[in-house]
Amino acid sequence: RQYNLAQDRLRVWLGIHWLMLLHSLPLIPVIFALEWLYAAVSTLSLTDNGKYYLFCAILPWVYHHVFHTAFFLLVVLQKRLIVGPLGPGATPRIGEPGGQWEAFRYWLHERCVMSPEYDDTLGPWIGTEVLTVAYRMLGSKMGRRVQSDFVCVVEHDCMSVGDFVMFGSEVSVLGATPDRSSRGPVRMCPMSNVLDHCCVLPGVTVGEKAVLGTATVGAEGMYLPPDSVFTGNVRGKPMLLRLNASDATPAQEKDVEIAVLRYLDSPLRWHSFNAALCAVVWLVQPIPYLLWVVAALYATMGSDWLDILVTFPLVYLALQPLDVLLHIVLKWVIIGRYKEGNFPFFGSYHFRWMVMMSLTGTTGHIMDLCVGTPFAAYFYRAMGAKVGQECVLFGLGLEFDLLTMGDRVAVHDGVDTTNHTVEKMVIKNAPTYLGDYTSVCSHSMAMPGSVLCEGAVLLEHSQVLKGDTVPDGQVWAGMPAEAIPTTR
Repeated sequence: RQYNLAQDRLRVWLGIHWLMLLHSLPLIPVIFALEWLYAAVSTLSLTDNGKYYLFCAILPWVYHHVFHTAFFLLVVLQKRLIVGPLGPGATPRIGEPGGQWEAFRYWLHERCVMSPEYDDTLGPWIGTEVLTVAYRMLGSKMGRRVQSDFVCVVEHDCMSVGDFVMFGSEVSVLGATPDRSSRGPVRMCPMSNVLDHCCVLPGVTVGEKAVLGTATVGAEGMYLPPDSVFTGNVRGKPMLLRLNASDATPAQEKDVEIAVLRYLDSPLRWHSFNAALCAVVWLVQPIPYLLWVVAALYATMGSDWLDILVTFPLVYLALQPLDVLLHIVLKWVIIGRYKEGNFPFFGSYHFRWMVMMSLTGTTGHIMDLCVGTPFAAYFYRAMGAKVGQECVLFGLGLEFDLLTMGDRVAVHDGVDTTNHTVEKMVIKNAPTYLGDYTSVCSHSMAMPGSVLCEGAVLLEHSQVLKGDTVPDGQVWAGMPAEAIPTTR
């Protein structure tokens, strides 16, 4: 207790003040950048109003990108100059020599890489080389042409990633044991796949071309053989679906995978795809800030501060539906209708799909307010989904045209109802059907190609696999889900 109290004091009197300073320092380069922008705009041959509106129009991009770039660079400097390596090996515990500093430096780095600012900095750059470079700067060993979503990891020095590896969304890599007494290496061999919602524990090695399916746990110290497929979490270990998975791959899917490898070997296609996608992210992400600026410009037309105080939130709220409407229009212009099938990475569909994912991040504020209301169902229908009457929707969707819901369906918070999986850099779209009176409970997944028949219930933290059907009135649970006995 005495040692824990000393650690608490260290964090309260030193750590929190340092973190507050670290989160404030990025504002200094923002101020200098805005001053430079104002000076540059002032030299233009425009009217005073023209210069003012041009400055305000560019301001969101300068603020967003300068602030988040500066914040990330400060995190890297802190990691290299203060925190130091967090690599594999035994670590001193509190009460042992060096234990207080070990606990403090780990906590300091953890607070930074788990902060909303860090998430806002790296999250938008999914699928680009920017993430690979960022993880290298923080200590990870990253191979060539890794396709990475945002990976939740604190012990970057423990993570080793081979060439052509692919990460899905919301993947967690844990290099430290639960009691923080040691850290172990986590290795992803070339061309392995760690898909959405996976959790990889210390000492795991994912073999070449091995696949950790959606919502799979890599148990501590486990070796996953090359070209194997694992899924789920059964008593703390993943379930083996198949070995030598490539032998069972249909010829048509193999042709698509070969096309992806050709794209990967083309420097022109690789670099042009990354450059185009980075340009889209750079343009799209500051849009929420632009809405703030527009609302502020309109509000400042008021005659006194009270008018401004009342007008600003009302104008900002009124602009939110326009942002959603623009999102709907752009979906039909960029994608049209989402279709069932297999689509290779680095092709036309992949680029348009990534653009829509980037745009989805700009409509979060108003949609967060609309979940669970009839407006969520209106949005789903406008995006192409077939939604019945009196549905309650809290989940996440993307390929809405492939989603069908009956009447009085309940989709709880944290539910993934997207209609794609990504395996070996191939996007595989399939329809999902939720029948009348079905209920998908919190943080569960009805995978693409699954069917929940009338009155079916999928309990919390469960996953219906691709191609599975939950019969009428049955209750399923587990990862992967299976029927459980009920009294009704």
